[in-house]
Amino acid sequence: MVRALCFASIDLGTGNQKLSDFDAARNELDEAFFDSILAGWWRKITKDKSFLASQNGQLLFLYPLMTKFAENTAMSIHKKEVKKVKKVTTHQLRAMKDRNEKIAMLTAYDFSMTRILDAAGIDILLVGDSASNVMAGHETTLPITLEQMIYHASSVVRAVDRALVVVDLPFGTYQGNSLKALNSAIRIMKESGAHAVKLEGGREVADAIERIQKAGVPVMGHLGLIPQSIYKFGTYTVRAKEEAEATRLLEDAKLLEELGCFAIVLEKIPAKLAKQVSESVGIPIIGIGAGPHVDGQVLVVHDMLGITYEFKPRFLRQYLNLYEEIKGAVTNYIADVKSEDFPNDKEQY
Repeated sequence: MVRALCFASIDLGTGNQKLSDFDAARNELDEAFFDSILAGWWRKITKDKSFLASQNGQLLFLYPLMTKFAENTAMSIHKKEVKKVKKVTTHQLRAMKDRNEKIAMLTAYDFSMTRILDAAGIDILLVGDSASNVMAGHETTLPITLEQMIYHASSVVRAVDRALVVVDLPFGTYQGNSLKALNSAIRIMKESGAHAVKLEGGREVADAIERIQKAGVPVMGHLGLIPQSIYKFGTYTVRAKEEAEATRLLEDAKLLEELGCFAIVLEKIPAKLAKQVSESVGIPIIGIGAGPHVDGQVLVVHDMLGITYEFKPRFLRQYLNLYEEIKGAVTNYIADVKSEDFPNDKEQY
């Protein structure tokens, strides 16, 4: 069985040789470099009996020493400690608001994109019913079904190590029936593994929020422009510009907090009103087109990355132009295939 490793180093400048034990070698060399060898090449070391690496002008030979000690004893000596990723929770979001740390939130709908967003350190990922628009090509968010939302949410959850995953309850799965709302929320939580649900509206959905909360499912609210009611409003214009609607929105925000919502999205309302709401409640307020005086921001990832190139509202900051980048790459690929430049001699077996 492998008991320990013997390290022999040769200085390339002087030719001096040195034999070290495990602790001495680790103290002498850069610890991160040393640990990376053990973590990444352990199987190669035990299979080939030695491994050659280099650092700062030194050749480093690693030799396993074979003894009768138990293998698990040896492995416990050399096992690299893995730092666990701290997951974002609703409690942490509240703490972020208390210390005035802004919350970053984006939409996500699939595994591959989610891996990138989560690795970048995003705080919240919203599996939005906007998938109806950007993934399925519908004009509104209304057509997407609960089953489709669960499918997208499951893909996102499988890719996440850190972010809090919130899933929209789609149109028709909670309005007017609190028991149906509860059943929809439970299905999302059980079948996708998501961490919370989001639904649109204020006092008119209070029963649904209360019932879902009592079942132990965290709820995020959504006020202002609520896209599921687009045919009621008839336009995507800024909401709550008039005093009566602004007063109602502020009252609804306070009600949602009383009902136990852990956060609220405010969409496309005057910045001054959004600031007032954020200062009037203790839970985080996430804005989209609601100005800078809120606790965080959310954007649709396809809009932010410039995939949906034709959609450019005033509140959107486009960080990339992926439409042109991807189109250019595909154009080059087509040209290479047509000209028989791809694949070349190095790109075949």
